Amino acid sequence: MAASPAVAYDVHGRLARACWRFLGMTIASAGHLATDREVVLAGNAGEPVALAVASQVAGEFRQLARTVATSAGGELRSPSVAGQLVATA
Repeated sequence: MAASPAVAYDVHGRLARACWRFLGMTIASAGHLATDREVVLAGNAGEPVALAVASQVAGEFRQLARTVATSAGGELRSPSVAGQLVATA
């Protein structure tokens, strides 16, 4: 989560430069998740945010899970929280 799209962009830029410098690879941005009070409350309760909260940010978490799954070949191999996120999207 980032405070703003500008902060997310800056963090991605720093990570991308480090990946290129030390690993010789490029990384794409997965986007940005806004800070949300419901996310904090769900996290404090120990609940998976994207499954516990019906909010815009929960939907963005699910979209992020789909993006990561697609980047990993489109297949999740375990019944993890990420798998549940993709299934509920």
